[in-house]
Amino acid sequence: MVHSTIHGLKVSLLAAAVIASLTENSDAKEGSMICENFRREYSVKYDTDEGTFVTSAEEGETAYTVKSVSIIEEGAIIKGTTVGGGPSFEAHTYGRKKIRYLVDFELIQIDFCK
Repeated sequence: MVHSTIHGLKVSLLAAAVIASLTENSDAKEGSMICENFRREYSVKYDTDEGTFVTSAEEGETAYTVKSVSIIEEGAIIKGTTVGGGPSFEAHTYGRKKIRYLVDFELIQIDFCK
């Protein structure tokens, strides 16, 4: 009985630590980045709970379609498609922040962000 209670406490503490790390990591839930490619600088706003990923430049805002979100300890990896039959994207919201653009699984461009 004592062993079961101690084990239950350990599991509860571990679960609480995992939840706390996810809620403390604001980059994993929602945030923004400033990114740059060879044409211009643009901003990105994302919300992993809502599944939104919106780029904004002088021409206006563009909402990308989010297909999957992977939450990791450092942040999130958001994958989806751009508009008008354009490339797919893979955004990394942690470490060396970046958006990778791919066509048929081949990397065509990386925009680095801050």
